[in-house]
Amino acid sequence: MMAQRLEQQQILDQEHPPGLHFIIDEGALRRMVGSPKVMVQQWEHLLEATERTHITVQVMPFSEGAHAELADSSTLMETEFHGTIQYLETLATGNIATNLPATALARARFDSLATNALSEKTVRTLL
Repeated sequence: MMAQRLEQQQILDQEHPPGLHFIIDEGALRRMVGSPKVMVQQWEHLLEATERTHITVQVMPFSEGAHAELADSSTLMETEFHGTIQYLETLATGNIATNLPATALARARFDSLATNALSEKTVRTLL
């Protein structure tokens, strides 16, 4: 599985990589998962990602309080042929939405989070 994930990441090194914008809850950065060495490696990986012009990494700080939008993992994809697609993943299931009302709401919620999240410059100081 790890080899497959590493292979998938090669898309980020192609001539015209997709644009990526992540908003991560500060708890995901602070909660120890694995060893301290693993955590440092993950932080280094995020720092490297912020150096790529097509990748934006923001952090929703604890000071912003709880946000329902951060309870699950949501991915928005803009495609040339299919428009906006939302993939919403919970602990038990994953759902795809392509209808305009659902994807428009997801975009508005994401934009709201991005407005309140820390900038990339500030994220670099957290890591």
